[in-house]
Amino acid sequence: MQESPTGEEIKEPIFSMEPNSASGPDEFNGFFFQVACGGAFKSIELIELEEEFKGFHIRKQGPHINHLCYAYDLVIFTSGDKRSIKMIMDQLSKYQLASGTEINQDKSQFYTQEGTKSHIIRRIKRCTGYKQANFPFTYLVCPIYTSRKKICHFTKISNKVMNKVGGWQGRFLSKGDMAIIIKYILQSQTYPKATLDQIEMYFSNFFWGQRDGKNNYHWSSCGKMCYPIEEGGVGFKSLHDICNTFLVKRWWRLRTEDTLWAKFMEAKYCIRSNIMSRGISPTDFMAWKHLVKIRDKVEVNIMWKIYEGNLLFWWDDWTSQGSIKHILYLSSIAGSTKVKDFIVGNEWNLELIAREVPDRAVNTIQGVALGDPMARDLAIWEPSTNGRFSCGTAFQTLRQKRALTHFLSKVWVKEIPFKISFFMWRMLKNRLPLDDRIQLLGLQVDSNCCF
Repeated sequence: MQESPTGEEIKEPIFSMEPNSASGPDEFNGFFFQVACGGAFKSIELIELEEEFKGFHIRKQGPHINHLCYAYDLVIFTSGDKRSIKMIMDQLSKYQLASGTEINQDKSQFYTQEGTKSHIIRRIKRCTGYKQANFPFTYLVCPIYTSRKKICHFTKISNKVMNKVGGWQGRFLSKGDMAIIIKYILQSQTYPKATLDQIEMYFSNFFWGQRDGKNNYHWSSCGKMCYPIEEGGVGFKSLHDICNTFLVKRWWRLRTEDTLWAKFMEAKYCIRSNIMSRGISPTDFMAWKHLVKIRDKVEVNIMWKIYEGNLLFWWDDWTSQGSIKHILYLSSIAGSTKVKDFIVGNEWNLELIAREVPDRAVNTIQGVALGDPMARDLAIWEPSTNGRFSCGTAFQTLRQKRALTHFLSKVWVKEIPFKISFFMWRMLKNRLPLDDRIQLLGLQVDSNCCF
């Protein structure tokens, strides 16, 4: 799947289902999903149009978000206004009557921001019949919190990894089996940066094994093994690089997709400045801070093809030679001037451009082709051959790299078992427990060699 499906693309297969079809593994038939898709969620959307309804929005210019749904979980956002809450509960009652299903009162909860007055909380309890819950909580393994990110929020994730590793530790596994588990199971998951070092320590303990309940000596660090075999590593991936890859994907989606999340982020952080010049303030959430830190590394790999011209004139790379700001070596540019401001009748307004930039930049701009102004601007991911974004190319572009070491890569051959190749790798890297290495650890041993 190259891109997320639209709402209409999701509705089409749902409403083509036979209403009385046999239930799937989730125990729901086609009728349930048809009612859920066209009934409950749509009716909650319509509440927003009522004048008496007081919903939730981050800013007046931003999107009004009144619900999010995932599978058959529904999250509703609203104010503590009594009339608004009753309107929502009325719609949920209609949904239950239409679908023949009931909302699980025991599993339904409501959350309020810190400092909410007690009489508002009592009012919500009376109107909904739900119990109050507090932040942080866990949903789909991910911690949901409102304050600063703390290591304690992710303890369950670390414990889950440790339990997995502990379950495999006692089994008779070869080094090849352990390498497969680390590469394709443990490292296929993503974790917050605060817990990465701890989790990589679990990986190392698992890989090097135990004896008499104690961890064996690590003859090579996890960081040195987390490189491709062509660069002298074992083929493991750094968790830091994996997390950065998904940050890159998040930035790409923020820049290129017209999603609810993108609209929310732009409304929250980019009202007074454009997305490329907006910095970090102490009150910003960590999600935005992480995106800003990765921004410059990502933008140098994004090129734009002009159609509607809704691109930043100074900041975006639509010339294929870098941004205008970069071409002219400008340290800072204020404002959010768009490319379309310099286009008239689908042609460049060279007179206006000449007032803003030197002649050498005018010549560069003049050679940039313009596309259909009714189409959206196209983002091109330069590291890939087809221009489409992929996590694989993003990982290879941003990961830490080392010089190629061809002699080390020769020991990794498909026909040779991993444990043999790994033994050769350790020998070439001087990572075997020989006398000279053991003495460096402060241990005195007598060699058992008879020669």
